[in-house]
Amino acid sequence: LHLAYAYAGSAGKYNPLISDRHKWDNTIAIDQCETVANKFPKSSWANAAKNFESSLIRTSVTLQTEEVNSVNKPFRVLVKFKNILGLNFRVIRIGDNFMDKLNSLSDSKSQSDYIGALPYVQQFYQKIPDDGDYQTHAAEIKIPALKSGNYLIVGCTDENFSGTSKFLVYAFTKVSDLAFFRNQNYSNSNGELFVTDRNSGAPQKNVTVYQYEKKYNYKKQLYEKNHT
Repeated sequence: LHLAYAYAGSAGKYNPLISDRHKWDNTIAIDQCETVANKFPKSSWANAAKNFESSLIRTSVTLQTEEVNSVNKPFRVLVKFKNILGLNFRVIRIGDNFMDKLNSLSDSKSQSDYIGALPYVQQFYQKIPDDGDYQTHAAEIKIPALKSGNYLIVGCTDENFSGTSKFLVYAFTKVSDLAFFRNQNYSNSNGELFVTDRNSGAPQKNVTVYQYEKKYNYKKQLYEKNHT
């Protein structure tokens, strides 16, 4: 079993940008675990080998996208994954109170059930390249063009986004063609706010800006948004 630990440790040195060295070390570690479990089936070593093998074959996925993406233009989501062959995606338009509702739910299962029941604007399946090396990989997934608004990009192993076997991850993004920056005037605490086109940088006229402040309400145990 120590040999399995050693190979799993060296698997972390794998760098696909440099070479394939250590790429298959996790598969060797898994083979060693199975050898121990089969050779000593009723021993504590067998249990330890099975538990360690389970940790190596466990599924993991994360999603990452730009904080803001352009209106009516496809954009990319970075998917980092391990031991998965495909992922179902949903694009959900969310309101200003979404995070308050999500944070009011006490556990991850309740949060996943809530997200899975929300109406969505798009759903599709994306096959994920996996050559069986039990390593973490990354790929960019195309998200179709969206209208302006706030969105949740959700990935799930279950096509119905429900059930006890589902594995659900998500990332937030805003779709907008506007950008802003503040020119801080130290003689005036408010400063100046400039609104521009996100793509061209051109200044925008006749834009109404609303400023909000979030403060935590310890009695209600949630953040409240106040117009300032």
